[in-house]
Amino acid sequence: DPTVSYSYKIFCVLGDPSMHIWKDVPKAVTVNYTPSIPFGSNLVEFTVTHTSTGLPVANATVCVSGTDIFVTGTTDATGKAYLEIFYEVQENLTVTVRGGTVIPFIGTLQVTQPNGPYVIRETYTLSDVAGGNGNSQMDYGESILLSLTVKNVGTQSANSVVVTLNTTNPYITITDNTHNYGNIAAGQAITATNGFAFNVANNIPDGQTAVFNVTAVSGVNSWNSYFSIVGNAPVLDMGTITISDPSGNNNGRLDPGETVTITAPIVNTGHSTSPFASATLTESSPYITVISGNSSPGQIAPGNSANAVFTLTCSPSTP
Repeated sequence: DPTVSYSYKIFCVLGDPSMHIWKDVPKAVTVNYTPSIPFGSNLVEFTVTHTSTGLPVANATVCVSGTDIFVTGTTDATGKAYLEIFYEVQENLTVTVRGGTVIPFIGTLQVTQPNGPYVIRETYTLSDVAGGNGNSQMDYGESILLSLTVKNVGTQSANSVVVTLNTTNPYITITDNTHNYGNIAAGQAITATNGFAFNVANNIPDGQTAVFNVTAVSGVNSWNSYFSIVGNAPVLDMGTITISDPSGNNNGRLDPGETVTITAPIVNTGHSTSPFASATLTESSPYITVISGNSSPGQIAPGNSANAVFTLTCSPSTP
């Protein structure tokens, strides 16, 4: 039967497409993590070790899943994975660990509603209309207003809540870090529109993640939560140059005695539009004379390119 033969080859020889393939004899693992987290934003550390030896397990996949959440991470050389978990539902989440040498581990992570008041960050928005390019993202060199919503996820009212924002990121300078939210009832969320402000350094690397710590204080009570923002900046690289030599032999190469035009595409592989870019061509050969060594490709949008154009002469005596 051709169907049986085909099925045998596919599923028995090659394996089910969804089947996890072990690359070695799988071993049992021990997974250490806090068994319970409160509502809101949590950074949970998972440590995976071989049960028999206690040695760390690298490159294991850690997954936390529930009704409305699915978060994954990979352990590093020390066997640790850090997962950002933001959840406001009382539920037992499922923790799964698997990998090339791991017997799958299944555990639970409990999310519980705190007793009493408990104020944490909910959402945020950025306004860079006045101090940036107006795209509501964190770009290099911008002055940004931040609107922060905090929520009382506890069971009692939090009175006279003052929220302070801080970060240790060297590319961020907070210029307005405090806002008074007043009284927040249990389950209530309040937004401070443009309640905070910060500046972004001109030299922030593209893809730099800035972690902001949120401290909410009500009387003797204090609660910490956090959020992170990814920064954008241009990254300029040179593409493949082309040579135009119509006054020479027109072979697209630099030959002795020719005056040529060199075109160098400048590509922005970053995530923010560049300022007005300039390019300079210099030489260190006695046989080359740069006639026009400065070019101005201008602003370059992310994913786009602009040409830098130069002219030079190659000496007839060039070896």
